[in-house]
Amino acid sequence: MQPKHYFNKQRHLSNESAVSQAADKLNDLLDALQDDDVSNDPTTAELEAATKDLQDALQADGQKRTTANNAAETAIDQAKQSKVAGDSAVQDALKHLQDVMNNAANDDPDALTADIESATKALQDAVSAAESDRDEAVQDANDLIAKTAPVSNESNVAEALQNLQDALNGATTGDEIREAEAKLQDALDKANAARTTANDAADKAISDANDSQVVNDPAVQDALKHLQEVMEDAANDDPAALTADIESATKAVQDAVNAAKSDRDAATTDANSLISKTAPVSNEPGVAEALQNLRDALNGTTTGSDIREATAKLQDALDAANTARNTANDAGKQAITDANASAVANNPSVAAAMQHLQDVMTNAANDDPKALTADIEAAMKALQDAVTAATSDRESAVTDANNLISKTAPVSNESGVATAMQALRDAVNTGTAAEIREATAKLQDALDAANAARNTANDAGKQAITNAKASAVATDPAVAAAMQHLQDVMTNAANDDPKALTADIEAAIKALQDAVTNANNQGSGEQPTDNTPGETEPGTTLPDPVTTVPAPGKTPEPVDVMPSVPASDAPIQLVEIVSHRL
Repeated sequence: MQPKHYFNKQRHLSNESAVSQAADKLNDLLDALQDDDVSNDPTTAELEAATKDLQDALQADGQKRTTANNAAETAIDQAKQSKVAGDSAVQDALKHLQDVMNNAANDDPDALTADIESATKALQDAVSAAESDRDEAVQDANDLIAKTAPVSNESNVAEALQNLQDALNGATTGDEIREAEAKLQDALDKANAARTTANDAADKAISDANDSQVVNDPAVQDALKHLQEVMEDAANDDPAALTADIESATKAVQDAVNAAKSDRDAATTDANSLISKTAPVSNEPGVAEALQNLRDALNGTTTGSDIREATAKLQDALDAANTARNTANDAGKQAITDANASAVANNPSVAAAMQHLQDVMTNAANDDPKALTADIEAAMKALQDAVTAATSDRESAVTDANNLISKTAPVSNESGVATAMQALRDAVNTGTAAEIREATAKLQDALDAANAARNTANDAGKQAITNAKASAVATDPAVAAAMQHLQDVMTNAANDDPKALTADIEAAIKALQDAVTNANNQGSGEQPTDNTPGETEPGTTLPDPVTTVPAPGKTPEPVDVMPSVPASDAPIQLVEIVSHRL
C-alpha cells in the first residue's frame, strides 16, 4: 500500500504521460493481487519494480513540473515588472499561465507541464510583442516630443507632453503611449494654430504700427520692441514667452498705437486751431518757417509730442511776430499822424508815402504775403524819409522865401508885390515846398516888375527935379514945394513907406512938372495950372520919363539932383534905388 500512498502525494502529476503509464501498470498489478485468481497475482518483485517505475516517473515529472512552475513564476514576475504589464495581451497570457498552473496543480488532465511551459512561452511572447510595440510607440512619441517646440510650454501642450512623458516612464503599453501621443498631437495642432494666428496678428500689428504716423512714439517703439522680443523668445520655445504673451504684447502695441493716435489727434486739433489763427502774420519768415515745420509734422510720422513741440515753436514765432507787427502798426499809425500834423502833409511824396504805408498796413492786416512787418517798417521809414526830405526841402524853400521877403523893400507895399508876398506867406504857413517855390517865383516876378517900375519912376523923378532946377522957375515957391514933395515921396518910397508907392512918385513927378509949367505960364501971363503936390489920383497917367534903368542886380549910383537949393528950402535927399532878385 505504500506505493499507493506515495502516489497520492504526487496526485497533481497523475496526468503526466510517464506517471500515468507507470500508475496504470502499478494499478493493474494491485488489482490483480486483489482479485480471487491467485494465479494472476503479481510477484513482490513485479510490484516493487512497478512502484519504482512510478516513483521514478513521479520524480522526473515532478522535477519537470517544478522547473516549469519556476520558469512560469519567473515569467510572471518579469511580466508584472515590465512596462507592458498592463498590455491586454500580456494580461491575457499572464492570466492564462496562472490558470494553467492552478489547473495543473489540481491535476487537471488539460493542464500538464507542457501546457505550463507553453503558457509561459505565450506570456513571454506577449511581453516581447508588447515591448516591441511599446518601443515603436516610444520612438514615435519621442519623435513627436522633439517637434513640440516652439509651443512645448503652452499649457495644453505642456500637460499633454507631461502625460506622454509619464506614459513613457511608466508601465504603459504602446497603445497607452499612442493615446497620450495622439493627445499631445492634438494639443500641438491647436497650439501651433493658435501660435500662427497670434504671430500673424502680431505681424499685422507691427506692420500697422510701422505704417502709422505714430510709429516713432516712444511708447509705440517700446511696445514694438517688446512684441518682437516676445515673438523671438516664443520662437525659441522660451517658457516665459507663450502665445498668450504674444497676444498680450500685440494688444499692448495696438493700445500704444491707439493711445498715441488719440494723443496725436488731440495735438493735431490744437495745431490746426493755432494754424487758423496765424493771420495776419502767417507769412512772416519766422512764422512761415514754423508753420511749414508744423505742417510737415502733421503730415509726417510724428508723435503728439513732436506736433506739440512744433506747435509751441509756432506759438513762440506768432507771439514774436504779432508783437513786432503791433509795434510796427503802432509806429506806422504814429508816423501817419505825425506826417498829417506836419507842414508837409500835402507834399505829393509825403502823401504818396502815407498812402503806401496805409495800403501796406491794410494788406498786412489781410495777411498778404507781399505785405509783411518788414514792409510796414520799410514803408514807415519811407514816409519818415519823405517827411524829412519834404521838410528839409520845405525848410529850404521857406528859407529862400523868407530871404526874398526880407528883400522886398522898398517895393513891398506895391500892390503886385504885397499880393504875391501875402500869397507866399500863406504858402509858407500851409503850402508845400513846390507851392512855396511857386509863390516865391511869383513874388520874384512881382518884385522884378515893381523894382523895374520903381527904378523907372525914380529915374524920372530925378530927371524931373534936375529939369526943374535948371528951369527959370526953379525958385518959384510952388515949383520948390513940388520938388521937395517929390524928393520926400522918393525918400519915403526908398524907406518902403506904404504911403509912398511908385504911383505916388509918378504923381509927385506930374505935380512937379505941372508946377514948372504953371510957373512958366505965369511969367508969360497964362493961367496957372493946379500943381498942388499930393498923391496921384487913380487912373492918372504920367508921361514916360526919359531915364536909364540899371541892369538887374546892379545898384544905381546916387545922383545929386539939387546942386543948389535956396537956403529957405529943405534939401532934397539923395535916393538910391536897388533892384533885388534872388
